[in-house]
Amino acid sequence: MNQLKTKLSRTIFQRKYSDGKRTQEHSISSSDNSNIASTTNRVKTDSNSFTSEAFLDWEKTVYSHDWSIPFKHEELLGQCLLSATTLAHAGIADQNENCKRFMEILIPDTVKKLLYSYHVSTWTNEVQLSIFNMIELLIDLIAVRLSYRPVPVQLLETLAMLFDCDSVFQLKHKNKPYEYSLDQTLGDRVLATPPASSIFSVHHQKDTYGWLCQIINRFVLKNGIKNLRKQFQDEQRLTALEYHALLMPFVNCMNYLIKARYRQLFSKEIDQVLDYIEDLNEENFKENSINDAFELLSILRKIYSSARSNCVEHVNKVYLNLILKMVTLSNFDAKMNSLNELAKIIEDSILIPHNVITKYIIKNSILWKVLEGNIDQKQYMGKVRILMDFIAPHISKEEIEKIWKMQHGRSFVSVVHLFTLITSAAAKFNLEQINHLIGCIYKSWKIETASAQEKLIVLLSVIGRQCKQESIGRYSIIKRDLNSLIGIHQGDLTAEQTDIIVQTPERKPISMTIAKGTVEIQIGDITAQKVDVIVGSSSSHILKRAIMNAAGSDVQMAYAKEYKSNPDSLTLSISSGQLPCKRIFFVKWEPNTDKEVLQQSIVDLIWNVIQNIILYKFTSVAFPAIGCGKHGCSKEILVKTMVREIKNQLKMRNLPLTVKFVIEPEQPEIYDEFCKQVLSSQEDLSTSNSHELPSTWVQSTEYRNNQCRVNHSARE
Repeated sequence: MNQLKTKLSRTIFQRKYSDGKRTQEHSISSSDNSNIASTTNRVKTDSNSFTSEAFLDWEKTVYSHDWSIPFKHEELLGQCLLSATTLAHAGIADQNENCKRFMEILIPDTVKKLLYSYHVSTWTNEVQLSIFNMIELLIDLIAVRLSYRPVPVQLLETLAMLFDCDSVFQLKHKNKPYEYSLDQTLGDRVLATPPASSIFSVHHQKDTYGWLCQIINRFVLKNGIKNLRKQFQDEQRLTALEYHALLMPFVNCMNYLIKARYRQLFSKEIDQVLDYIEDLNEENFKENSINDAFELLSILRKIYSSARSNCVEHVNKVYLNLILKMVTLSNFDAKMNSLNELAKIIEDSILIPHNVITKYIIKNSILWKVLEGNIDQKQYMGKVRILMDFIAPHISKEEIEKIWKMQHGRSFVSVVHLFTLITSAAAKFNLEQINHLIGCIYKSWKIETASAQEKLIVLLSVIGRQCKQESIGRYSIIKRDLNSLIGIHQGDLTAEQTDIIVQTPERKPISMTIAKGTVEIQIGDITAQKVDVIVGSSSSHILKRAIMNAAGSDVQMAYAKEYKSNPDSLTLSISSGQLPCKRIFFVKWEPNTDKEVLQQSIVDLIWNVIQNIILYKFTSVAFPAIGCGKHGCSKEILVKTMVREIKNQLKMRNLPLTVKFVIEPEQPEIYDEFCKQVLSSQEDLSTSNSHELPSTWVQSTEYRNNQCRVNHSARE
């Protein structure tokens, strides 16, 4: 394949520096150039001023195409860290604007590159050791900066990355030995130690994570623990975001902590956070981001599971009580967030057992509380549907009748939403419940107008399709009653026409396994995907607006703030708000009529998204059909490049990642093109198919080569 001339710039991760050995040689030799003299002089600046010149140079370096890995203390990163630490000792680090930007923006971006890049494992031992030295300097800075307010949220998030045992850097060095000499200095203050299995087990004797344990104990040595606990003791009330930042650092390294020591240090602080959550009221939800409270609870549950397993049930109770409290509020965002959390625990029975959730929902009448308002809102009812489907087998006949009667006096939109809710739940009903629902429909039939009766026929036919997937018995009952109603309404409809109503064809998802990953194609709504992250494009204002509207006002404000701070960033990572996913990646992409430029732009986009997925440790992502709208670009090139690059990434990195391409219902031809590209063979990929072909497709005689063709006559 010809080399493409155009390469888009990247901010978070640069493919340029993945060149392994060449980049290392560039980095090492850079320490000998003429800049050393000037940089050394800049270290010797006034202790009360920040080395702004070095900061500005480093800022340009980090976000450039070719960046030098920081190698020595006297180089740019080392200067900035030492200078910021000096100011932090004086308690004035945040007063210098450049120093503040360095700590809050540049340090996190630098650490992401140094610890999470896929190519960390290719760097030389000399470079690896130098990075470890930089980490030690950064530990020193964070430890001293914690000695005063405000809570350094971004630095604590960076500390969590440094202590993450699953980062590429820590995994690379998991067999490094631990320096026990530090234990002699700390005595009973030691917090981290290699797990016993790494010492006595034949299978795991190399997994000591010595470097990880060393930097954790260095944090202790530098009074980091003392200063972190001091933040909890300040008279000024902490926010949920600040509590989250203070608890986060040790969550991803719990297996390497001495649990008894951790409990001794933080039991009081953990109880303080739990009390804070229990005391939250409607006024607090107005002041702070509602989602922060649930994020904080998520961290607490992880800590309790690892360090206080006997108290997990109490945390679960607090979790459910917070959901109940938010459901009863008039605040729409509070209701949406509570339904989001409810959906999460319904879909993941590991979090809280389903029988516990069911009992709690019924006891506290949560279904009826959520049905009391906002049923005209599509995204709200989408969440209610998850709850309704879950509780459907336990709904009484009286409650079915009550839900059916809710349509009276409602707007057209509300009635449509209620019908959708009933249709979905009916698939989970038993025969007694189905019969009672049909009885409710029949009662309405007798008093409704002809046009309303037609709507009831359509409703019953949709329920029939839903039930057919679950039970032939229930399907037969509905088909019988549908025939009866149609016969009354319009006697000239044949049985075949009735079957057409009941069995409307649908395009089914297809999937393909590639290495440890999976690629799926489906028709649907990107905002409704239950994945770790969904991807939006900055070039599609319609898609961006749809995501924003569905996600809620918090996400709109977060996006505006993030875009203002990082207007040139290729990827803006935003919290999911009211969506069922965990994060939203808004990627910077522009259409182009030049074939090569268009292809490279998609390759770069996919690469950038995958890098961030690795950073967040996500296992599932949903893409829209980027560029396939009204941009005028070649849809064949766009789809082919997207699918091919995803296949390459899954194969090359051996990622356990589920990738969904979600196509809008109005784009059947785009769906067909994606299916064709996913199912097409590729010699350098080892793939296995797991799919059901769309109804509009037929297998060709050459299908043994994984080639498919579209049956155009079937679509027409």
